[in-house]
Amino acid sequence: MNELIAVRFLAGIGLGGIIPNAVAMVGEYSPARLRVTVMMVVSNGFTAGAAIGGFVAAALIPAYGWRGVFYFGAAIPLAIRPDHVFPSA
Repeated sequence: MNELIAVRFLAGIGLGGIIPNAVAMVGEYSPARLRVTVMMVVSNGFTAGAAIGGFVAAALIPAYGWRGVFYFGAAIPLAIRPDHVFPSA
């Protein structure tokens, strides 16, 4: 239990640093006319993604168990991947 607490604490510190870094990078690299809009979408996207992920997990766990959440989390990025990153054979 102590190891789980320590790992969760470290993960929380790391994940807590992602949002300000992502917003800062988006603000730096986006065009001036879209800067505020893109920064808002990115910062709200983290919150919306966390909420949606919770609802999806709540639906998947009773039907498929906890492993279903991981399979779903792996399938979605593969389904929406750009074809130029993974060209068809």
